Amino acid sequence: MKLGGNSTASSSVLKLVRIIHKIGGNRIIAITHAKIPTLTLLRLAAFAIGGDSIHWVNQILGKSNQESEEIDRILSNVPPGSEGLFYLPYLSGERLSGTYHSRAQFFGLSLIHTREFIYRAVAEGLAMAGERNLQKLQQAGAELKELIVSGGGAQGKNWLQIKASVYGITLVVTECTESGLLGAVILAGTGTGYFNDVKEGASKLVCIKERIYPDSEIQEKYKKRQEFFNRIYDQNLMMSNELYKMINKETA
Repeated sequence: MKLGGNSTASSSVLKLVRIIHKIGGNRIIAITHAKIPTLTLLRLAAFAIGGDSIHWVNQILGKSNQESEEIDRILSNVPPGSEGLFYLPYLSGERLSGTYHSRAQFFGLSLIHTREFIYRAVAEGLAMAGERNLQKLQQAGAELKELIVSGGGAQGKNWLQIKASVYGITLVVTECTESGLLGAVILAGTGTGYFNDVKEGASKLVCIKERIYPDSEIQEKYKKRQEFFNRIYDQNLMMSNELYKMINKETA
């Protein structure tokens, strides 16, 4: 299972027959990245904006040069739940189920919410959007025991802790966090005969650096907020579709 950075996607290895059987009822996008005998990769395209949400916030707050380490420190200054502030991260729509008209939203914003709360809400919103789509994978029969994080999604201890606690699943950080590049090396090595197969290449090149475990205390708080997030999502999607139609009529 892999979670990335700027463009956040979740994928799970399942038998091809299961994917075909489950796709319709669970509204999951299936993309074959590489074929292995009797197996294929099921990819759940979560949302097009992951780490880019942070870059966007940096720009509008005039902090374009802010380093990721500083942002991660900011996250530790705000309590879990961001004092009721929610963020839906669909700045450029959502690929899951073809809901391209989804739009981003802050919900619950008040005078108590400072710049630091905005960052925490964005981080939590990204995690909750990911969890919403992980639920779709689980409904399709995927058994999720651990998630391997990669790219920008593997940076920042506090952000990783938020994700682990929202998902309720252990996150695995590897020594090489650019798993796309590492996977290409493994496939190339297999294709040229350097490795006997993909499994051998992965066993030799993929090294685990650490595991991030869910915090049971804040996990319970996030469960309640996830339900609320899903309700906001449904209402937001309905209004976003209406907005799309209204704009089209105005520009026709």
